[in-house]
Amino acid sequence: MKLNKWLYGAAALAMLAACSDKDIAPNGGGDEGISGNGEAMDGYLAVQINLPQETGTRAPNDVFDDGTANEYQVDNAMIIVFKGADEKTAKFYKAQDLKKPFFTNMPENDGITSSYQAAIQVSKTAGDTDSFWGLVILNRNTDTTDVGVAEEEEGPNSVMIAGQSFSTDSKFEDILKAMTSNSFLTVTGTNNDTKEYSNFFMTNAPLSENRGGTDNPGTGKTADGKNTIHYLVNLGKDTYPTIDEAKKNITTCIYVERAVAKVTCSQGEDPFKLEFYDGNGNKINDLKVDATIRYALTNTNKKSYVIRNVEFTDQHFAWNLFNVNKYRMVGELAMDKLKIPYHDKEQNFFRTYWCIDPNYGSAMKKDEKNMISKAEEFTSISQPLYCKENTFTVEHQNYANTTLAVFQVDYVIRDKDGNTYGDGNLYTKDGDNTKIYASAQTAAAEEITRIKNDKDILDALLAAEKASGVTGTIENATQYLEITFKTVNNMLLINTIGLNEAAGAFNTNGVKEFNKYMGDGTVDSSKMAELIKSVNAMNDITQYTGGISYYTIPIMHFGETYCPWDDKIVGTTTQDVYNNKEPFDFAGAENNEHAIKYLGRYGMVRNNWYDLNITEIKALDSPTVPDNDINLSDDNNEEKKYIGVEIHVLSWAKRTQGVKF
Repeated sequence: MKLNKWLYGAAALAMLAACSDKDIAPNGGGDEGISGNGEAMDGYLAVQINLPQETGTRAPNDVFDDGTANEYQVDNAMIIVFKGADEKTAKFYKAQDLKKPFFTNMPENDGITSSYQAAIQVSKTAGDTDSFWGLVILNRNTDTTDVGVAEEEEGPNSVMIAGQSFSTDSKFEDILKAMTSNSFLTVTGTNNDTKEYSNFFMTNAPLSENRGGTDNPGTGKTADGKNTIHYLVNLGKDTYPTIDEAKKNITTCIYVERAVAKVTCSQGEDPFKLEFYDGNGNKINDLKVDATIRYALTNTNKKSYVIRNVEFTDQHFAWNLFNVNKYRMVGELAMDKLKIPYHDKEQNFFRTYWCIDPNYGSAMKKDEKNMISKAEEFTSISQPLYCKENTFTVEHQNYANTTLAVFQVDYVIRDKDGNTYGDGNLYTKDGDNTKIYASAQTAAAEEITRIKNDKDILDALLAAEKASGVTGTIENATQYLEITFKTVNNMLLINTIGLNEAAGAFNTNGVKEFNKYMGDGTVDSSKMAELIKSVNAMNDITQYTGGISYYTIPIMHFGETYCPWDDKIVGTTTQDVYNNKEPFDFAGAENNEHAIKYLGRYGMVRNNWYDLNITEIKALDSPTVPDNDINLSDDNNEEKKYIGVEIHVLSWAKRTQGVKF
């Protein structure tokens, strides 16, 4: 795949005078958009939006991929301009639709995939020291951003974002709190395997002034010890007398990101390592496994911030893998060097890799998440899936809050000649999911033996022989027993025990005598009912109807690269594992070691691509779509080891997770 360092928009900001030439200073820049008497004059911001591909040295966080053309397609664009001394307190100034065309191109060589330019009219007065700030929104809809503006220079004095109205008194920090239940993309088609995705909602990406990786981007970087993050782009204060001159002075970029996370799945070469056994408990060789793998996401967020929120209340950016200088919250691969308006020299920016979602710091409630429940909700692993970001504090890092990938594996077992083997279902016994049986007869062989050796059964067979007129003893009389099964709550149970008529063995009178001796199996007081009850009470056979098993994997974000498990961890609850009974403030590393080391081990962040590669399946797991609202810890001791998955993330930051079942 080609590398794609980032999906971004470059916003060149300059003002162009709309007044006559006699009111404009001759050289551009400074206060050329202000009349000689100090009155406000109209000018323009020249805007360019680029969606590029870039190459660069790979680092663990900074692994990138292009994705597909539909994920870059821009159908509409808008810029919201703020004005103020700093971006957080800058107030809404105007919103303007940007006219088409939007070009989407995926060249083989690295370069620009999409480019767009437009002019925005603004006004400035003498002595005005405030800067203009820019927020780009791509592929909006009425649920996310309904601006109600025409494709013209004049913009409205208010904007609707996530159902809220923001006007001239609104600060950007107010918009930063806006959240929505919108899907952030358009889905067409009713068949899960042929659905198409388009109109990916995009906004500015929060970027760090300070490098991560081996550098600490947090502590000591500012007076309060926190990292410097930029959401908006400072469009500057200077103006230029012409559009052409403004375009020549492009000095900054607006980097945008998609508002959803992406998940894909692939299957490694021959990952199926299942072992099958006969009724005597001996392993069967030369069986081949064919399987169809489908997957779905569960425990996904219903709501998300419109703009990715990295307003941490503590010093997350300074947290790293203890003593090895792996600061995971910020990337170490620099974006383009930019000479931005509020710097005298070129400035590097770095990607941020964590955020807070609307549920951050609390447990997700059932009505706050989407959960799958039906087999029909699964899709082919050739299809990508998208969802909102889902993050949490270490205290709430457990299965109940984590977005999970659920795999539906439909097995077909064949012998060495390619013929279907077994009865079409699969079975396990006594909770051992690694030892698999391909038929009810082999799975229940022990129970069948108990029935055939039961004293009442043997006495009933002797009575049946006499009633049939047999002069001697029938050799292996139990072979004429017919044992049927039923499934209750996915447990294989003995249903009936009967005797078959056979020439030279049992006749009609013999069968009647057998049934008379054993009694009706539906009558609790009968010998038959007592035997079936006794055998089933000792039975623990799980049936996988149709040979289908489900597997659940919590999706890792930083995963083993930045948050590997400590071998000393032996807890079986989230509290034990992450030590959340201690304070989560940064002071005192001995009390916060688990939070510092494991925050972000699991989770999903927008514009990150989680690629799940199934490497090994060596057991069965759940016979039904699993209940995903479980409060399991994410401790390795409790993660089921039935599926091996590698998770990689590209950026799209792409994270690949290896899976072993």
